[in-house]
Amino acid sequence: MLIISWNRGKGREVYEEVMRHGVKVHRSVKTRMLALPIEGGNKPYVPQIRFTIDGVPRPLTKDEWLAEEPEHFVWVD
Repeated sequence: MLIISWNRGKGREVYEEVMRHGVKVHRSVKTRMLALPIEGGNKPYVPQIRFTIDGVPRPLTKDEWLAEEPEHFVWVD
């Protein structure tokens, strides 16, 4: 049986078990977040990935993403 699935514009959910082993996010995501939006009204980029925090899946805020020492993931090259 073949099951095909996609996120349909929603972010992936990262479960607590995965978070215990450490979530790695590529630095290009940070670069994309810091880039100015293209003229014409695009919103600044904020990843839609949902981290399971205290048993509740939720996206991180922009401040949580851009913290000096992120609590829920590490930046990698």
